[in-house]
Amino acid sequence: CAKRFAPPNANAVVDSGAKRDRALALAEQAQQAERRQKPDEAIVLYRKAIEADSGFPGAWNNLGCLLTEKGAMVEAVNVLKTAADLAPSDPRPVYNIGVIWEKRGYYDDAARYYLEALARDESYKPALRSSIYVDQQHRRKTDEATAQRLKRALLLEDDPRWLAYFERQRTQLEQPAPTMRDSLGR
Repeated sequence: CAKRFAPPNANAVVDSGAKRDRALALAEQAQQAERRQKPDEAIVLYRKAIEADSGFPGAWNNLGCLLTEKGAMVEAVNVLKTAADLAPSDPRPVYNIGVIWEKRGYYDDAARYYLEALARDESYKPALRSSIYVDQQHRRKTDEATAQRLKRALLLEDDPRWLAYFERQRTQLEQPAPTMRDSLGR
């Protein structure tokens, strides 16, 4: 799950700066709880941060990630959708929804959310990686759009394992498709 921590939405209407400060303090405490491996405590603290300032997309997103880890998938998707609505240019919440669908084996839905994440940021590496992987490995889909994402990923990637994977995929894409004659051995 791609987490983030950012101040509450500056455009959100809140009763006072004190509410925003309280939300930030609670979110920081939630992150500390996560580092101490106390996810239940972190969930409670993120919920309190959201109560203090409901326009805080980072708290919604991180809560969605923790709910995913706990297996509360329906609630996680709803929470992540709220984060996505609050931060329409941030690819992480919609990417995280894609991760949930991929884990559940709904590859078309996962691909749709990965593409939505890429529409928000075409260079967001986790969505590039996942969109290519899902298309190639699960959907067995190789089209021009996948090839273009693969090309972009090859330019951006700095992880040697992913780079090697993308090189293998490019090699497979560049090989001509076998003909009927080839398959009959003639």
